[in-house]
Amino acid sequence: MELLEHHVGCLTAVLQRELLRVFLLIAFAYCVMRIWRSCINILRLKNWGNHIPGPKESWLRGNAREMTDAGGLAFFLTYLHDRYGPLARYWDGVGGLCVSMRDPAMLQQVGVMKLEKPADGLVFLKGLLGQRSIGYKTGKEAKARRQLWHAVLFSRRFQQSMLSSITGEVQRITATWPQKNGGKGGEFQLEFSEAARRLWLQLNQINAFGPHCDAGGQPLYELFTEAVQLLQQLQFSAVPLVPFSPTWIKKRRLLGQVHRAVTACIDAAMKARSERHTVQDSEMRVGYGAGDLLTLLLEAKHQDGRPAFSKQEVHDEVLTLLYGVYDNSPILSHTMHHLACNQELQRTAQAEVDAVWGSSAPSTIEHLTNLRFIRACLEEGLRMSAGSGIIWRTLEADAQAGGYAIPRGATVVAPVGCIHHDPAHWPEPQKFSPGRFLEGGGASFGPEAKPLKHPGGHPLAFMPFGFGTRNCLGQSYALTIGALVIGHILQHCTVTLSGGAEREIALKCQNLSLEARDGVHLTFNPRHSKK
Repeated sequence: MELLEHHVGCLTAVLQRELLRVFLLIAFAYCVMRIWRSCINILRLKNWGNHIPGPKESWLRGNAREMTDAGGLAFFLTYLHDRYGPLARYWDGVGGLCVSMRDPAMLQQVGVMKLEKPADGLVFLKGLLGQRSIGYKTGKEAKARRQLWHAVLFSRRFQQSMLSSITGEVQRITATWPQKNGGKGGEFQLEFSEAARRLWLQLNQINAFGPHCDAGGQPLYELFTEAVQLLQQLQFSAVPLVPFSPTWIKKRRLLGQVHRAVTACIDAAMKARSERHTVQDSEMRVGYGAGDLLTLLLEAKHQDGRPAFSKQEVHDEVLTLLYGVYDNSPILSHTMHHLACNQELQRTAQAEVDAVWGSSAPSTIEHLTNLRFIRACLEEGLRMSAGSGIIWRTLEADAQAGGYAIPRGATVVAPVGCIHHDPAHWPEPQKFSPGRFLEGGGASFGPEAKPLKHPGGHPLAFMPFGFGTRNCLGQSYALTIGALVIGHILQHCTVTLSGGAEREIALKCQNLSLEARDGVHLTFNPRHSKK
């Protein structure tokens, strides 16, 4: 019996060793196969890509050096198309073929409207944005999630509640500007880009959570901004992040603070919602339960009555939305700069506010949507500088564009800034002309003004918020808030450039967009009489 047990034990040990060998062999073969396929794919992309015009690249870093020398990707793409024409390629690391197309017709030719975003597009935000959010969804799952978001974002309840709480916050914050900037006789000067940034981030927080969310003394928007900026710096750092280094510790601390703050806000909203249901309070209120995004996400239902979002999904979606709109403040600062440089256009915008709002604050969403001329000013500000980002899509099949073959797996790049300054679609592209976005060139304003369906003469000539099925969900929010803030300022002030300020904005790449390098310096004069 003992001999039998001994033989069984030996046989078991032999089988375990053989199974381990087989497992290791399979794992090794799998790794070799993955590496082999990657090498074949890189060689395939290199072979196809080298037939497309573009600069010589480093084998390991691609064209990273040229991007750095140009001052950022947006400026590099301008150089790329000036040098190589409307279609050009560059390399992102080893084998990352990127084909940039300045011509909207070429983008349409490759079917860019239906393409998905690159799978690794949000990798640098790992740890901040949750994996359950819409940013990581694709195909039918992404479409279903977008439908849920549309039901929330475009509900009358959300829009009316947003207007009430955010109007009050705009009034409160802008009232502090004269005192903080030495206003004498009502006139004061302000570095507007930083003031607009802080205002915008505070409005985002109220929009998402209501006015009572805090992060233990430090506003959530400050924590979120600090975390995003650190992650962006690490994305382009030549030195890998070392575990337990000061930067690694700072990153973990910041991400932990952000997630704890969001969780606390969700818990508070769920508690307020429970109390509201208990007392059967159906009245619209400011604060949790008044229609802020957090409460509406918690209350959203599928058609069969099931909750549309779990608590963790709400957590992830709120963070994704905050990132999507977290710093669109250049919409405000760039538009105000151009209006300060063009007093006749500013007077037209003021006349529109006076006609639509009178001397009161806006009380309905129509008071904002009827500011058609101011909206056109915002869109022109986006075209000229504030909306000059970059959009990436992954090519799912071999395609042709501009006489060149482009392989599947390549990244199609829409250089938004280049397209927005193409004279073929925008005559005198350096001129601030809001009439480009209105029928009749902006001859009328208010409800009578009619926006153009395709500014620039092509569906892809103007795309500051992306395009197709993966465009920015927050674009309506950004333009609505922009109209509210610009309208409030022009209702009460006439704005001019401060002494010594340049008429042309010097730009820099910051926060994945273009911002004023030297700030936006404006002088605000109260309007003592309004007709």
